[in-house]
Parts: sequence; structure tokens; C-alpha cells
Amino acid sequence: MRLKRGLFANEIVAEFLPPVRPSNRVVVLCDGLPSTPGKASVVKWFSQKGYWCFNLRYRGTWESRGTFLDHEPAQDIFDLIEALPQGFTSIWTKETFSVEPEFVAVVGASFGGTAALMAALDDRIDKVVALSPVVDWTDESEDEPMDWLGEVIAQGYGGAIRVAPEDWARLSRGELYQPAAHTHQFDPHKLFIVHAQDDKVVHIGPTLELIEKTGCKGKILKKGGHFSSRAVTKWPLSWQVQRFLS
Repeated sequence: MRLKRGLFANEIVAEFLPPVRPSNRVVVLCDGLPSTPGKASVVKWFSQKGYWCFNLRYRGTWESRGTFLDHEPAQDIFDLIEALPQGFTSIWTKETFSVEPEFVAVVGASFGGTAALMAALDDRIDKVVALSPVVDWTDESEDEPMDWLGEVIAQGYGGAIRVAPEDWARLSRGELYQPAAHTHQFDPHKLFIVHAQDDKVVHIGPTLELIEKTGCKGKILKKGGHFSSRAVTKWPLSWQVQRFLS
């Protein structure tokens, strides 16, 4: 099954699949940073479970237009959702689709897990699954400190991730896209957070604090490293995600 590709809000490119059976349930799949787009297996898995699944490219990254981090990345999720009832077209096949979402979930890992958490603050989002999310950007890991990561993105992903140095600095200082600054605003019933204690890329400490303060659903594993969104398709987490979203 080949993924379809659409343009939403005139700027945001997303690969997507409709559900295998009629449904108005939607999952927005958010990638990490940096990561190469390639989540076909996850998109197909959600389609088979009865969801429309959209794997977006944040504005200013990869095929999407605009500039990365000159706005909250979660805004791209909201703009995609708002575009669904207006109708959208598969760029390759010219098929047209329209969805009136009755349920919207956001699933993401690492930077995408942060996108999921920030999206949860909006009433348009019903549930989120965040794997290895960055909860506090000022709590840098030894493996991927922010200055080093910024250099890697500038040198190795400059055409695919188009970010101004001043906006990267704002992210590093926790001035935007910072779940830790919104702890008391989260609805705990919306959140399912998964993190491993041996994650060397994103410290688990801020995640544990967020789970404790919000009382949300959390799954803490001793081992697992830094999770990709593909983890949601693997047993037993796959069953737990399905149950949480349903």
C-alpha cells in the first residue's frame, strides 16, 4: 500500500492514508529532530486500526514551506486538522478527500513527542501519545547538547531543516515549545507518556516530574533507549496504545 501525499494550509506537506474501514478518527504522526521522513510502517499500522493517519512535515522542514521554529510547531498540527474538512487532494493520484474529525490524536517521539504534548493543550486534541519527549529544553543531555545539535542540523540538514540561529537559541533557552512551562495546564486524561530510564538522548527526569505533577498515564521502562514512533506498533506497547486511544 503506497502512502498518499497532500499539501495542507498551502504550506504543510504530509504523507497519509485513509482508514481501511470508514472512520472519522484521525491520528497526526510527528517526527523527531533531526530524522529522515520514513514512517510508512507506522502510517499503515494506524490505517489498519481504523484511523486516518497523517505524517506531517513541520513548516520549514523537508518538503513543507516556511521557516522552522519561527512559530510553535504545534501550530502546524492545528492548521492541518483545520484543513481536513475543507477537502484535500492526493498529489500523485489527484484523488480528493474530506474528513470531519470526530476524534483527533497526536502521536510523536522525541521532538515529535514534544509536539504531541504541546498540542494536548488545545481543545481540538483528544489524546496524545508521547514517546521519549523533550519536556524541558534547558535540561541538556551529554549525548546531544543543544549547541552541538544545532551545528549538526546547520551542516548536515541545512536544506531540509531551515531554522534561524536566533530561533534555535530561543528553543535552547526554553522560551518556546516548552512543556515544562505548562505543567498545570495539562488535562491528565489526554496524556500517555512513554520513556526509558536508559535514554541517553533525552533525560527522563523532566518526564518523571511531568507525570508526577499531572497524574497522567505513564509507562516507564528500565531499558529501551531513545524511542522512535515505530515503537507504538510493537507488542505490548501497541496494545496499550490502542486501548488508550479507544
